[in-house]
This record gives sequence, structure tokens and C-alpha cells, in this order.
Amino acid sequence: MATEQLPILYSFRRCPYAMRARMAIVRQDFKVEHREVILRDRPLHMMQISPKGTVPILQLPNGEVIEESLEIMQHVRDWQPSVEESSWIERNDLEFKHHLDRYKYPNRYEDIDVIEQRNAAVNYLDDLDTNLQ
Repeated sequence: MATEQLPILYSFRRCPYAMRARMAIVRQDFKVEHREVILRDRPLHMMQISPKGTVPILQLPNGEVIEESLEIMQHVRDWQPSVEESSWIERNDLEFKHHLDRYKYPNRYEDIDVIEQRNAAVNYLDDLDTNLQ
């Protein structure tokens, strides 16, 4: 009996983009072979199918490779975001991630006030919380 080949998901547990791809996969009960990676030691197969080396990466059984979390979400959910959802996704990816990175990794940037960056990230979270209520 032949076994079904599952899509392969390369992920990193703390990457926010990989997190949202995994959430969509779990919510849809979409079956994947999950391969957790350590970014400082990327697997050869992952680099062969996606030389840019970022996660998440979903390789479908037909060989197609999806390299963006939003595209993975669209694939597993057969979903197109509404205008409002797109706005939140854009704010998350541009505004929130910008401030979060500077708060978490201030040594990577020049002249960063971590409290200012944290407060700017909190503004996004407060807006999101209000919208969800």
C-alpha cells in the first residue's frame, strides 16, 4: 500500500510569519510533514528548494514551493483576505514587526529607544484588541 506524500513545511518556532502559517495549517487540519529548523544550521533540502533560506516554506507533493506565510495561508484555507483583513496584515507586517524587532534586538539598530519601540508595538496590539472585541 502506497503512503500519501504530505506537503513539507519548514518552520522556525519563534518566527512570527511561520507561526501564522502554522496556525492556518492547524485551524484547517491541513496535514503536513513539519520540519522545524534551526536558522543558523539550515537543512540542505530546504536551501535547495528555497535558496533565500527564510521560513516558512511549504513544498507541495507536486514540487511547487510556497515561500510566503500569507500565500501558505491562502493555499491551506482557500482564502483571500478582505480589505479589512489585508489592512491588519499590512499593519502587522510593517508597523508591528518593525517596532517589535527594534524592541527585541536593539543591538542590531543604531540609536534605538527600546521603551519607545515597545510602546509603539503596544499601540498596534491595543488597536487589534479593540478591533477583536
